[in-house]
Amino acid sequence: MATMGKLEQLEARIEHLEMLLEQYYNPSAQDVESLRVATGSGYSACSKALRASRGSIEVAMDYLRYP
Repeated sequence: MATMGKLEQLEARIEHLEMLLEQYYNPSAQDVESLRVATGSGYSACSKALRASRGSIEVAMDYLRYP
């Protein structure tokens, strides 16, 4: 049972670190603009999608399509 507790702690730590990465990733204005042109979405929505996807244009497009 002690191993299971450590596994849960590691999973919680990974989730926390992923949240921090998402929070501190700042997409470049050029990346936001290229996503805006490709999708027709607003600047803030594109910036948020890029932060959530950690810079992946394809994932950001899906994020905008299915929020």
